[in-house]
Amino acid sequence: FGPAPTWTDNCDTDIFVSLEDVTTPGDCPNEMTLTRFWSAIDDCGNLAVVSQQIMLEDNEAPVFTFVPDGGTVECGNDPNLGMPTAIDNCGTVDISFVDESMNGGMCNSEIIRTWTATDACGNTANESTSI
Repeated sequence: FGPAPTWTDNCDTDIFVSLEDVTTPGDCPNEMTLTRFWSAIDDCGNLAVVSQQIMLEDNEAPVFTFVPDGGTVECGNDPNLGMPTAIDNCGTVDISFVDESMNGGMCNSEIIRTWTATDACGNTANESTSI
């Protein structure tokens, strides 16, 4: 967050400095505003206060770390090839099954499966596989 401020006093070399952090929740669980207050007081009770405001945002979508390979499945067999996994730079990820469509006829058809990974702030990523 950067270096702390430095203080000088024209009469006192022994300045007492304190730091207080105040957090305010943002629009989603992974966002917040951090306000840092530095206070400096000299031996005569003169006080100076400065603050710094830091906004923590989550604009980055999750990243899939594994997506099941497609392939060929014999007609009548279960084409369940496993669930994908994903990570996020700020926390947990929910993965949901979005779509399954069949192209072609009863035999030699193609199933396209699409998953969506969503983080706590609503950022999403999609991945698909073809069976």
